[in-house]
Formats: sequence, structure tokens, C-alpha cells
Amino acid sequence: MNVYIAAHFPLREKMRWIRSCLAPFDVFVTSSWLDQPDGEIPKAQWEIVALKDLEDIDDADVLIVDTTTVSETGGRDFEAGYALSNMPFIVVGPERSVFHSLADKIFADWNQCICWLASSENRRSLCN
Repeated sequence: MNVYIAAHFPLREKMRWIRSCLAPFDVFVTSSWLDQPDGEIPKAQWEIVALKDLEDIDDADVLIVDTTTVSETGGRDFEAGYALSNMPFIVVGPERSVFHSLADKIFADWNQCICWLASSENRRSLCN
């Protein structure tokens, strides 16, 4: 299963750790933004980065949006909205938007999400 993780940019290190936790269960994370270098993305590169993120979402079977922190940038919310009509999505953290009530699964934290995704039966049920 391929998943895209939408999260607050400063959480990249934590999301890289999450990616490593999911790998043994054949859950591949398509989010290339996790490997971007530290620092602000120059505005001249925003379009390139945004299009790459959308490609990464299109390569996923499921989108997971991390809402454990408050973010004012709107990136993760745009990504979740982009994916909503095309694939199942999971919320990890509190429901911060009315749209989060449309999630296929909602978990309070990443431990619960990882444990659920560890089951191949659960993964199959999400994609059917």
C-alpha cells in the first residue's frame, strides 16, 4: 500500500520516523517532502514543490493527515482536500475541521494508526 502523509512541515523528522515504522508492513510513504532540506522554500520554487506534492498524492492509495499540531500554512489541508474525492483518508490527531468527519478512519495518535495499518486485513478493507 502506498500512503501520502500530509503534516506540518516542521514535523518532517517525526514523519520520517513514522515512515520507518510503516515500512516493515509494506506500507510505502510517497511523501517526498519528508526529505526536503531544512529552511524556508524560496517562493520561486513553490509551484515546483506543490506540483511534486500533488504527484506524490496521485501515487498514493491512501492519504493520512496529521492534525496533532496546529498549522497556519494550509498545506496539509489543501492536500487532504485534493485527495478526498480520489482515495480513502485517515486523520491522526484531533478533528480540526468539519471535513475531518469524512475520514475513513480517525486515530488519536500515530501508535494507534500504525497498529491498525500493521494488519494486512485492515489495509485491504480501506482500499476496497
